[in-house]
Amino acid sequence: MKALLLASLIPALALTWSAAGPVDTHIATLQKATALSVKYKVVQAGSSPQDHSLSLSRDLKMRLETPAMLWVSDGKTLSTYNKAKQTYTQIPADKPTLAKLLQGESTWAWSAFLDPEFAKPITSAKPGDEINQKGVILQEIKISRPAGAITEMFDGAMGVFRGASYTKDQVQVFVQVTEIKVTDKPLPDALFAWTPPTGATLNTGATSALVYADVKPIFQQYCGKCHGNDRATKNLNTLNYDALMSSNTIRPGDSARSILVNAMRTGAMPRGGSMPKEDIDKIAQWVDDGAK
Repeated sequence: MKALLLASLIPALALTWSAAGPVDTHIATLQKATALSVKYKVVQAGSSPQDHSLSLSRDLKMRLETPAMLWVSDGKTLSTYNKAKQTYTQIPADKPTLAKLLQGESTWAWSAFLDPEFAKPITSAKPGDEINQKGVILQEIKISRPAGAITEMFDGAMGVFRGASYTKDQVQVFVQVTEIKVTDKPLPDALFAWTPPTGATLNTGATSALVYADVKPIFQQYCGKCHGNDRATKNLNTLNYDALMSSNTIRPGDSARSILVNAMRTGAMPRGGSMPKEDIDKIAQWVDDGAK
């Protein structure tokens, strides 16, 4: 059987991918399908399995869910929801954007549903071992591509890849499919309708200007001992806004010419110590935002 599989794969190694083979079969199956739905687990060595799901339907409809994120496209709008932060963004849906969302290793194989040129970046594809996964015979296909090597699991009966393994940050990761359906019928529109959960806020990308209260804890930690309410060396009190602004060490809107910021960047302050770059950058941002 391995010999037969090998014989079927050899023509597919040409860069034109014009001959039959697992990769071509996978592309043809997904390009012909009207809808695809997958439930899968991402298993990383040393971590608990994480449940993921993906649903794709024609007319730019997508639902991709991970433990941390949810992406839903109703064909016109792509909504991206960050579960931890309870924030979401919305942008017009288009095929390149949706295809890009599937470029991660765990979903890369199924991007062929959207991308007929899925095989273009593949430089080689070689057969590996046969695996019996709960009664389903899968053929390993070891794929090389600029984005990194990946082993896809080919289900010859369905004509699609259904699982993968790859290395990320020197850790082995497995994609284990628990359910996959390829159909010629569209999925229900309700699956791709999304309403922001109660408490979710729209992230427009705009950031609020920093105010003195945002940076005062930094002044307290690094400057207050010498330049605080009890001891204002050289008449510089960083713990009182009015006193600080009257010291002429801050130029609102211009951190590059602010004496206090430059003293921090050069290490002149705090004396006998140093400040983390991110804290200095935050104070500089406060100054550039107007030092309000």
